[in-house]
Amino acid sequence: MYSLRTFYANNHYRLITLYTFELLLALFVGSRELSVGTDTLAYANRFFTMESCGCFNLKQELGFQLFTYISVLSGLGIEFYFSLLSFTLFVLVNKVVSKVATMDSRPLDLSLIYLVLGGVLVSPFFVSSHINAIRQGIASFFVFYAFLCVQNKEWTKSILLSIIAISIHLSSVMFVVLLAGVFIPLNFLFGVIAILSVLYGLGGSESLISWLSEIIHVNLYGSIKNYQHQLEYNSGVRYDFLLFSLFWVFVVFLFSTFWVKEQYQQIVELCLKIYLLLLIPFLLFGFANFSNRYVYPAWLFLGIMIPVTVYYSALWDRIKALLPYIFLCSVTIFIIMIRHGFAR
Repeated sequence: MYSLRTFYANNHYRLITLYTFELLLALFVGSRELSVGTDTLAYANRFFTMESCGCFNLKQELGFQLFTYISVLSGLGIEFYFSLLSFTLFVLVNKVVSKVATMDSRPLDLSLIYLVLGGVLVSPFFVSSHINAIRQGIASFFVFYAFLCVQNKEWTKSILLSIIAISIHLSSVMFVVLLAGVFIPLNFLFGVIAILSVLYGLGGSESLISWLSEIIHVNLYGSIKNYQHQLEYNSGVRYDFLLFSLFWVFVVFLFSTFWVKEQYQQIVELCLKIYLLLLIPFLLFGFANFSNRYVYPAWLFLGIMIPVTVYYSALWDRIKALLPYIFLCSVTIFIIMIRHGFAR
C-alpha cells in the first residue's frame, strides 16, 4: 500500500490549493439565505437558541450539539457555522477518497480526489447534506470511513468513528451494526440483497419487522411505522427508490466485470459491498414514513462509488484529459443547486 504520509508530503502545495478551493465553496454555501433548503432555518434556530442560552438539549445528539456549541463560542455568527459544516463535509470527502486509495499500490493521484469531488458536487444528495440532511450527511461520511477502517482491520479507529457518527445522527446505529459485512463474499451479499429486495417489493419486510417486534417484545415496528405519521408522505413500498438503488448496483457490476482493470477490481468490489450494506436498512424498514432517510446514506455514497469505478476502469484512460472540464461543470452545477435549494 502507498503511504498517505508520503502522498501529503509530495503534494503539499497542490493540497493547499484543493482545500482553499473547497473552503471558498464552503463559504458560498454558508452565505446562503436561510430560506434555501428545507432544514436550513431549523438548524439556524438551533444555533440561535444555543447562542442565547448557552444550553444543550438532551433530546438531541450530543456530538452535533458540541459542534454547534464550538461554533457559538467562536462568536462569528450563523454564516461561519454553516460554512464550517460545509467545509467539514468537503474534508470528509477527501479523507474517505484517500482511504479508498490506500488499497492501490500506486501513488495516490490527486485526479482521483478531483474526480470524486466532481461526482459529489453534481449529486443532489450531497447538496442535501449541505442544506437539508446536514446531520445525517456528516454522520454518513464517518460511517463510510468506518467501513474502510474495518476492511483494514483498524478496530480502534472504526469504533471511534462509529461513536462519532452515532453522536451526530442516531440513525447511524443501523449502519454501524453492518460494518463487519465488508468481510462477506460479494456473491453471497448479492444473494442477501436479492432476497431482501424481493421481500421488500412484495411488502413482506413490513410483516417481517412486525413479527420480529412481537418475538423480541420491543415495539420496533410501532416506532418505525409511526415516525412523523402526522405529515403527508408517500409511505409503503417505494418501487421508485428500490429500482433507482438497484440500477446503480447493475451499472457498477457491469463496469467491474468488463471495464475495471483486473488489479483494481478489489477496490471497486469493496465500494460495491459498502453500497449494498448501506441498502439493507431501507430494504428492511423502507415501508415506513419518510423512507428516504433509510436509503439516504447509500445514495450519498453513490457520489464516491461511481467516480471511483470510472477512475479504475479502462474508460478513464480515454476521458481523463476531460477532467478539468468535468470538474468546472460540476462546480457550476453545485453552485446552481445550492443557490436554488435543489436537493433530495
